[in-house]
Amino acid sequence: MQYDLVKKRFLIYIVSMGKMTYQEAREYIEEVKQYGSVLGLETMSILMKYLDNPQDHLKFVHIAGTNGKGSVLAGLTSVLTHAGYRVGSYSSPVVCEPRESIRVLETPINEEDYARLTERLKEAATKTKEQTGAHPTVFEIETAMAFLYFGEQHCDPVILETGLGGSLDATNIVKTTEAAIITSISLDHTEYLGNTLSQIAMKKAGIIKSGADVIMLSRACQDETEATELDAAIEVVSQTASSCMARFHTAQASDIRECSFSLTETRFSYHEYTDIGLTMLGSYQPENAILVIETAKLLRNHGYVISDEHILNGLYHAKWPGRFSIICDQPLFIVDGAHNAN
Repeated sequence: MQYDLVKKRFLIYIVSMGKMTYQEAREYIEEVKQYGSVLGLETMSILMKYLDNPQDHLKFVHIAGTNGKGSVLAGLTSVLTHAGYRVGSYSSPVVCEPRESIRVLETPINEEDYARLTERLKEAATKTKEQTGAHPTVFEIETAMAFLYFGEQHCDPVILETGLGGSLDATNIVKTTEAAIITSISLDHTEYLGNTLSQIAMKKAGIIKSGADVIMLSRACQDETEATELDAAIEVVSQTASSCMARFHTAQASDIRECSFSLTETRFSYHEYTDIGLTMLGSYQPENAILVIETAKLLRNHGYVISDEHILNGLYHAKWPGRFSIICDQPLFIVDGAHNAN
């Protein structure tokens, strides 16, 4: 009996020795960075095939846009969590910790699951390179990891943020999109996406899928020229939605009223909602919030039970570090991830 016990412990030790640790997983991800960033779905589709396409069994809210994607993701995740749904969320880039891009119920994937899934992905990535000659990029691997994890965790739904653009982004491998959100569009990454708002909008609109509701922000503009350009961009997305048999909607920034801002909260009214409170600060956050409101209302048509109370409480408790985050007040020190003029 003692011999059998020693043998069992030895076998457990041998098995555990073969598992990838979190540190080894991070080292592997760092090695993969040598393959750079590549737009396109060819490699991603092969990688997902070797993983049995877990994304095909999930439901998505897909978010593209130039600014506000993370804030909209945080707000909608909070609303759906308050409504009792097991929400998965995938965002990039990370601010503090590599695992924070993949969350379930707003909690990052743990180190053990990260390492376990990285080990599986390493094997699938090797097979993908053998078949295609191209090694998956870090973003493709991390996106695939998110799909695997969300499938294991039985997430319903998944809030998915694009990395760059839309049509050729690795996240666009998904087919089961219930709602597609286009946040504020402005000139950014023009070498990849185009030099006009309409060209950029065309790339973003690539996330639209048949049967989905499409919600686009009609934001405030600085002058008439910009307003004309934005109207053209909205028309591009509207036409794309129509061609995809999707339903197009806009959230109008001009319908926001009674705004007040402080260093502790933002308050505003919108349509039937009065005195909406946000703890995400910044004059731009009401525009992100109305996208969340309109999306939540449209998700009701897909069978989601979301009350006005869920919407208001979810918005108020939503957090998104690194966006007008007050680090200290004496002296006042604010951190914000702004990366373009808008």
